[in-house]
This record gives sequence, structure tokens and C-alpha cells, in this order.
Amino acid sequence: MTAATSTFFRMVAITCVMVGTVAAQSDTWAPRLRRIEALVAQHFRGDTLDAEARRVQELTRAFNDKVDARNTDLKTRKASIEPYLDTSRRLEAEVDALDRELAAMPRRTNDEIRAYNERVSKRNARVDALKTLNDDVTRRLKDFNTVAEALDATIVADEKVLDGLRAAYEARLAAHRAFVDGGEAAAMFTELNRILAESKRMLRERKHADALATAEKCRALRRELAERAIAQQRESPNGLILVRATLDGEPVCFIVDSGATTVTLSREIVEAIGAEDRIGDASTHVLVGGLRIEGHAVTLDGLDVLGRRESAVAASVIPSDQAGVDGLLGQSFLSRFVVVLDRGSATPVVFNERPPRPSAPPR
Repeated sequence: MTAATSTFFRMVAITCVMVGTVAAQSDTWAPRLRRIEALVAQHFRGDTLDAEARRVQELTRAFNDKVDARNTDLKTRKASIEPYLDTSRRLEAEVDALDRELAAMPRRTNDEIRAYNERVSKRNARVDALKTLNDDVTRRLKDFNTVAEALDATIVADEKVLDGLRAAYEARLAAHRAFVDGGEAAAMFTELNRILAESKRMLRERKHADALATAEKCRALRRELAERAIAQQRESPNGLILVRATLDGEPVCFIVDSGATTVTLSREIVEAIGAEDRIGDASTHVLVGGLRIEGHAVTLDGLDVLGRRESAVAASVIPSDQAGVDGLLGQSFLSRFVVVLDRGSATPVVFNERPPRPSAPPR
């Protein structure tokens, strides 16, 4: 198991206490499945967390662009008013200068009075021009403020919506992390697989009328969880490669892990295919990186991955702790092919036939 997969497979031993007979357990299938479906609906349906995070990021960028556009618009509008304000300030300065000039002008002779009156007329003309200009500037400033208030109201409303989306995403992320990190997701998946194993055992023994419908319901939920897990890994920049497979006809989902020495899968899936009698004694399995985990050896009769079917595949029975993923597709299967991995491709894994070994030279 590579370092990347260690976060998905902590390989914690799960002790299952089976109470009562399988027949008695079958009476609980419906309520157990309802509880599982409620958890699936809560934690695994709708947009993936990565998709929701990208949506929040895109909306944040759009919001920031809108704020930038608002600032640019208001800056342009303000710049268009500045020439009028400059003219207003110039006229005010001229009026002030004329007032000072008038205050100093003598008005004793007719010529002085005439010159004074001419200055008064000039001053009044400047005042009229200033009043007209200031009225225009006032109108422009009012229009500017109206636009600014409307833009600000839109920004505030958009920010409120964005804050709500961020809060909803963060709450959902925290709830999902608690669900996964607390082991509830793994326990839910184990319980789902246990119901599948129970119903398939009943089918083999022809002991329960609802066994077929229950098994199909389990498969539908398992398929949904597998598709979710595959989608999450595809969306992640450093996601793992997951593949669908069939094990003695039972659909399964594996992480392709060239560092794992064997295929791994849970006891419940082994029981679902009716191979529990092939499970060996407990033994210590050494995984990549020297990680040691106690498991049980089992040989798989028929493992079909992307059209490549192999028999007598060595496997280790080890609990899976990621909902939707049944285990690792390790070297006990991969070594039989030349495997090409390309995560960015539409076909991220390809199994090519190994070339025949060259014949020994004649002696």
C-alpha cells in the first residue's frame, strides 16, 4: 500500500459480534438498509466536496471581480466629475479675488463708481456661472452616490450569499470529516457489505423470499458509493486510480496499488461470494513501507478487472475503511500483466499481455 493509500486504508481490525441466526438477522434487513440509505443521502449524494469547493472558489473569484469592476466604475465616474469640480474651485477663487478687489476700490468719483460697478457686474456674472456649475456638480454627485449605493447594495447582497455558501460548505466538510475520521463511514460500509453477505447466503440456501431484492438493494447502494469514490478521486489533483471489477460475479471496486503485494478485500465480500471456507488462519501481512497488519489469506477463483479475468489470485482479507472501496488491487493480480497507468487518460489503467518468456538456448 503506497503512502497515498494509507489515508484510505488504516487497516483497523474490526471485531463483529454476530448475535442470533442469519434468519433472525434477515428480519432486520429493511430497517438496517433504511439507516444506511439515510447516511448515504446525507453524506454521499449531491455535489462532491471537491466540486462544491470549486464552486465556492469560482463564486469568490466572480465576487472579487465584481468588486473590482465596481471600484473601477466608480473611479471612472469620479474622474469624470473632477473637471467640473476644478472649474468650480477656479470660479470660487475668481469670485473671492473680485470681492477683495471690490473691497479695496474707491468709489468717490463717477469714474471710480463706474469702474466699481463694472467689477460688480463681472463678479455677479462669475457668481451666476458658479451657481449654475455647482448645481450641475451637485446633480452629478447625486447621480454618483445613487450608483455607488446601488452597487454597494448589490455587493453586500452578493457577499451575504457567498458567506452563506461558504458556511454551508464548511459545515458540510466538517460533518463529512467527522463521519469519515470517526469511523462511521467505514462502519456503514461494513454493515452494508454484511447485509449483502447475509442475503446472498440466504439466496444460496433458498431460505428467504426477500433475499434477492435485498441483495439488489445492497448492490445499488454499493454501486452508488463506488461511483462517488471514483468521482472524488478523478476530481482530486493527486487522486488515486480506482477501477470497477467483478469477483465471482459480484461487482467490486478496487484502488490500483502497485505497492501492495496482494489483492485485499473485506471478509464481508469474501462471504458474499461464498468463499469464507477458503479463508486461512490469521497471519501477519507485510505491506509496502514495512506496514504490518494481521489478516487472513484467501485464494480468489475468478477476478475480472476491465475484461481481464484471472483465477487462483492470492488475496488478503483485511477490513476496508473507505466507503465504496472494497480493497486494493495489488501485485498478485497486477504482476500477471504489463500495466500502464495514466491518471489523466480516459482509460487510466490498461492491462497488456506480458510478452512470452524467451526460450532457453540449446545446449
